[in-house]
Amino acid sequence: MKKYIALLSVISITAVAPLTVQADSIDSKINEVDTTINDLKQQKQSAENKLAALDGQIATLEVEVEKTLQEKVALEQEVTELLNDIDNLTKAIEMRTDKLSEQARVTQVNQASNSLLQVVLDSENISDAVTKSFAYGKIMKANDEIATSQKEDKEELSQKKAALEEKLVLVEEKTASLKVQQDDLNAKRYDQAILKKEVEANLTKETSKKDSLLKEKAEIEERQRKAEEAAKEKARIEAEYAKNIANEQEQLVAQAQTPISNGGSTVIDAGNTTPQATSGAFCSPLSSLQVTSPYGYRQDPTGFSGNRHDGIDFAGVTGQSVFASLEGTVVASGFDGSAGNYIIIQHGNGKYTYYLHLSRIGVSVGSGVSTGQVIGAVGNTGNSTGSHLHFGIATTPNWSGFMNPAPFLGIG
Repeated sequence: MKKYIALLSVISITAVAPLTVQADSIDSKINEVDTTINDLKQQKQSAENKLAALDGQIATLEVEVEKTLQEKVALEQEVTELLNDIDNLTKAIEMRTDKLSEQARVTQVNQASNSLLQVVLDSENISDAVTKSFAYGKIMKANDEIATSQKEDKEELSQKKAALEEKLVLVEEKTASLKVQQDDLNAKRYDQAILKKEVEANLTKETSKKDSLLKEKAEIEERQRKAEEAAKEKARIEAEYAKNIANEQEQLVAQAQTPISNGGSTVIDAGNTTPQATSGAFCSPLSSLQVTSPYGYRQDPTGFSGNRHDGIDFAGVTGQSVFASLEGTVVASGFDGSAGNYIIIQHGNGKYTYYLHLSRIGVSVGSGVSTGQVIGAVGNTGNSTGSHLHFGIATTPNWSGFMNPAPFLGIG
C-alpha cells in the first residue's frame, strides 16, 4: 500500500506556483505592449500634427492659386481688350489713310504732280497760286499729323504688347512655382497620410494583442483563484483527516497492544472457526470471503488512495478475527495514516502477506505465526470507508512488488 498524504501536501503547496509564474509573464508582456502602444500613440499624434500643418499650407497655397487664377483671368481680359484696341487702331489708321487720299484727290484734281513748285507753276495767277499753295501745305501738314499719329499709335501698341508679354511671363512663372509647391505639399501629405495609416494599423494590432493578453491574464487569474480555493480545501480536508487519524490512533494504540487469545474472548468471529487451507499454499485470512474491491484498477473511493489497488478488500465486521494466511514471521506492524493498523508477515516461499485497516494487532514484530493463527481483528482504521480487511501478497516488505492474491486463495 502506497502512502499519499505527504504527496498531497506537496501538491497543495505547489499547485498555484506555475499559475503565478504565468501571470507574471503575462504582466511583463502587457507592460511591453503598453510601451509600444504609447510610442505608437505619440507617432500618430505627430503624424496628425504634421498633416494639420500641411493642410494649412495647402489651404494657403490654394488661396494663392485662386488669386493667381483671378490675375490670369484679368490678364486674359486685358489681352482681349488690347486686341480690341489694336483692331480699332488698325481701323483708325485705315480711315485716316482713306481720308488723306480723298483730300489729296480734291486738292490735286488733274494735277500731274503733287510738288509745290509744280502747283505754283500751274497756277493761273498769283491768287490761284497762293490758294493752291495753301491747300497743298494743308494737305502736307495733315499728312504729317496722320503719320505722327500712326507712329504714336504704333508705339502705344508696342508698349501694350510688351506689357502684356511681361505680365504673361510673370503669370506663367508664378503658375509654375505654385505647381511645384502644390506637387511638393501633396507628396508630403501623401507620405504623411500613409505613415499615419501604418501607425494606426500597428496601433490596432498592438491594442488587439493587449486585449488578448488581458483576456489570457483574466483566465489565468480565475484558474489561480480556483487553484487557491482547491488548495485551501485540500489543506482543510488534510488537516481534518490528520486530526481524525490522530484521535483514532490514540484510541487504537492501546487496544492494539492488548494480546488477542486464540480462544477469541475479545475477538468477534462470524462462525468463530479457523479456516482450513485452500487448494493453494495460502489459506483464507477470514472465516468467509466476500470480495468488495478486487485487485488492480478501480475508481479511487476516497480521493487519497489512487486508482491502483494493490490487494483485495474482503467484507468484515469490526472485531472479526483475522488469520495468518500462511506460517511465517512478523516483520512489521504498527499504524500508518493510509493503511491504519497493519501487519506484514514473511513466509518461507519468498512471499509477504499484508493485513491492513485492523482494529487490533495481536502479534509483535519478530514473533512466529502458524497458518490459521489469529493475528488481529477487522477494523476501519486509516484511509478506509468502512470495516473491511485489505489483504495483499507481495515479494517485498517495502510496500512494493504486489501481486493479485486471488489465485493464491483459489478464488479467481
